[in-house]
Amino acid sequence: MKNTGMIRKIDELGRIVIPKETRNVLKINSGDDLEIYVDNDSIVLKKFGSFDNKINSINMLIKSISRVVNGIIIFTDKEKIISFGKYYEIKISDELKNILEDRLQLVSKDNSKCFIDGLNGYYYILPIIQNSDATGLLIFVSDKISNDDRLKIDFLKLIIENI
Repeated sequence: MKNTGMIRKIDELGRIVIPKETRNVLKINSGDDLEIYVDNDSIVLKKFGSFDNKINSINMLIKSISRVVNGIIIFTDKEKIISFGKYYEIKISDELKNILEDRLQLVSKDNSKCFIDGLNGYYYILPIIQNSDATGLLIFVSDKISNDDRLKIDFLKLIIENI
């Protein structure tokens, strides 16, 4: 473990302030969840990713649905693309972060850039909401989007939100 040399007091309610520098390095924002556990004689705070333990299941679902739709399915958390494939581990754009924060559902009316560098097409973007928190996005990109494809993506979103 790296010693930062920072010392903080615990207030009368048991709270401690995590230094801004530490929050910036770990990309911890106001409202983010932290996992707290004890390791020997240490208290460990770990940034909690709601999808971390479910990634394999979610990616298997995405692969299955991908076989029956005509397009690319992309899944993100709040910071990066987490579905496997060509776009894995790419940070999401500020535009996508705003869409997530505003909980917007978008359907493009034409073949255009869909907020991910190098990816063009008709897009369908859905926020993933878990426990009333916007935790990620489901993005479908295709040459055309049929109502049948939209229903399949809506179904996938519902499953992911309830995993």
